Amino acid sequence: MKLANLVSLLVLIAISSFAQSKEVTLVHNIYYTKIEITNVTADIRVNDFPVAKHSDASGFEVEESINNLLVQGENSLSISLAPLNDAETIVGTVKVVVYLHDNTSDFPKEKQRHIDFTYPSEAFPAPQASLNQKLVFELSDIPTLKLWNNTEKVTALTAADKSDILKIVNELEQSILTGAIDRAIALQDFKLTDDALAEGKSKAQIAEAVSFNYNWIAEQKPVAAEKLTPENISFELVANGRAVYVSKKSGSEAIELESEELGFELPTFVAKTAAGWQIVR
Repeated sequence: MKLANLVSLLVLIAISSFAQSKEVTLVHNIYYTKIEITNVTADIRVNDFPVAKHSDASGFEVEESINNLLVQGENSLSISLAPLNDAETIVGTVKVVVYLHDNTSDFPKEKQRHIDFTYPSEAFPAPQASLNQKLVFELSDIPTLKLWNNTEKVTALTAADKSDILKIVNELEQSILTGAIDRAIALQDFKLTDDALAEGKSKAQIAEAVSFNYNWIAEQKPVAAEKLTPENISFELVANGRAVYVSKKSGSEAIELESEELGFELPTFVAKTAAGWQIVR
């Protein structure tokens, strides 16, 4: 099992154990997306936040909570599909579902479906050279997240912005790599606050779960990481200008920790706040 999968499993175990604690009360509903992609280039976003990107013939499947991407009122699911390589039309299949989770279950379980997209289907018949679809769904039970109210909308990044972003992402990577977990947690204070609101838990519980996983990673010696530089990094404005997705130009995530047998990637999003650039997702 790859480290990325194992870390996800550890997070699930930690969060699940917290959910069973008497101190935990779900104060609102949890929404999930389930995505299945085969043989197609796909970019799928919730409120302009990337939740799945795929561009090869292999199968891809993910099912995860999207509460930390949602807003009170109108939300959007954007789906962009294109053929693989030099093909003229899309020959693959895509299935995207957004649903309300059944809170009586400790594992993802559908209670009410809000979005059901399938390609090809009667509504979206094949073959098509490309497909761009935006589906809207209304929610009235979403907490107010700092991402949408305490960040500055950005239309372009200056050289100084990129330098500041690069510095903070490198510091987070090095903090995890060297076992400076308290610093890694501090660097993600904004993110942990929103995660706690989104999941109906205390920030201390979320921080404890994250610390547990980061400590485990730091103990997998030797673990190495490639230092980010202006030459190997890419910046993409997402969330309608509210955040920046930081990744490598190669297409991999900005933060990658590897040993001889294991590999861990951490998707990284930053935003401009009153306190400067901060990690927000």
